[in-house]
Amino acid sequence: MSRLGSVINGVVEPRVASSVDEGVAEALWIGFGICVFSWFCGLTLCLVDRYADQKDGTKAALSEEDKFRWK
Repeated sequence: MSRLGSVINGVVEPRVASSVDEGVAEALWIGFGICVFSWFCGLTLCLVDRYADQKDGTKAALSEEDKFRWK
């Protein structure tokens, strides 16, 4: 997914920068807006997941195999 975002950014940002008067600054603000939108989407997913856990009365648990290990 991160590669897809980079490709889309590589295509869209130069077009935005060349089509508006402010150039790169405007394109960067648009990128910032997309990042903020993405953050809110992630927050919404967390809230929906918490609501589903409360409604079902279950909570997802990690097994020992699923936990991160450094070594």
